[in-house]
Amino acid sequence: MTFTRSLSSIELHFDDYKLLTLQRQAAPDSSIPLRQQTLNLSSPKRSMQLTSATLQPIQIKATYLSATQYHPTTPSVGLKKLIFSRFYTPVQPTDLTKQITAIAFLRIATAHLQISISPKFAAEFERAQKKPPPKTTKISMLCVSKSEFDASTHNDPVFAELIPRTQGRVYIGFPTHQTTGFGGHVGAPALVPTVERESIDLADAQLRIWNGELLSCVGIFARYILNLIVLMKGCYMIMRWIIFRDELYLENQRIRRW
Repeated sequence: MTFTRSLSSIELHFDDYKLLTLQRQAAPDSSIPLRQQTLNLSSPKRSMQLTSATLQPIQIKATYLSATQYHPTTPSVGLKKLIFSRFYTPVQPTDLTKQITAIAFLRIATAHLQISISPKFAAEFERAQKKPPPKTTKISMLCVSKSEFDASTHNDPVFAELIPRTQGRVYIGFPTHQTTGFGGHVGAPALVPTVERESIDLADAQLRIWNGELLSCVGIFARYILNLIVLMKGCYMIMRWIIFRDELYLENQRIRRW
């Protein structure tokens, strides 16, 4: 649901009970400037190139019954517990009909790629995949800033896989076993998976080149986003210093007049 654009709501029902509701709200895209002078925007074999990029803030709201997260435990009854049972405090029953609400604030960074490959490679790709290679594609990255992470209900079990603590996963329309190496997910529909559709195919000679070029573009885009975050942090610190300098100057002027 994170990387989709047309899906805005999901509901899970069981008989007359609504167990789960997911609502996705997205703000308009904002353009990210890509500068060739800052970073090389082409893949190692020059077959793919980043042409444009956008950033879209999204909010996902989850409302669910506590019964969906209930795990019954079988109490262990021993001789000691039987003897001293009257001294134990009885466990209070869990309200399984309680509604819980959780909110996650995220950002989706999307890069558009232009693909230019040789006719021979295109024929080999079509022979292996039974379809011609795309001329354009896109890659998406899930980004979470510190303020968005603090404002989100990141400890909620519903968002355990949405906001990763250590490493994210690579999505090819579905999650794979491949990790990203950083705390964010990557969606790349043009990646070719294995037959089991659980990993990226890096065994076939032609598909290894295709997937390798695409993964290189993912790394380039991730580095560009990191540079952008560092630049924004630097601009913020400069603005804070200018405000502090002006306030200090006004305070000195006031003291002199006094």
